[in-house]
Amino acid sequence: MNRQKFMRGEEVVPYLEEQLKNYYFKKKYQRYEPQQRIVEALQGFERTIYVAVATAKRCPYCIATIPMIIRLYLLVDNPQMEMRIFDEKVFVELNVTDDDKMPQLLVYDEAFNEFFRIDGKEMKEDFENALETRLAHLGILS
Repeated sequence: MNRQKFMRGEEVVPYLEEQLKNYYFKKKYQRYEPQQRIVEALQGFERTIYVAVATAKRCPYCIATIPMIIRLYLLVDNPQMEMRIFDEKVFVELNVTDDDKMPQLLVYDEAFNEFFRIDGKEMKEDFENALETRLAHLGILS
């Protein structure tokens, strides 16, 4: 991933506005309340990071987890974080990862070195726990 590839992703707010037409997406977005300690840890994060979220149409796990990721991102409101949403076709085209399971969350540092990722399997099992584990491992969350 690099800046040029990253910019091919869709901006969060326009994506959210379009997806809120989906009843299940909207309900998940409205009902999700992230752990306050995760929100606070990400609000205090001072390094620049880029978050790439890969999703697919008609993917039930995407409808279940992407609203949570977007809500968390918007609640954190950290100017050091930038997020883009990639549909499956663009994501595969960019050849970012060998894993084609959706959804995926990839986090990069300011030089676009991979910081961490949460793959589709982990998201299906428990997105928030997977995120908490990654943040704790990196020393961002104690």
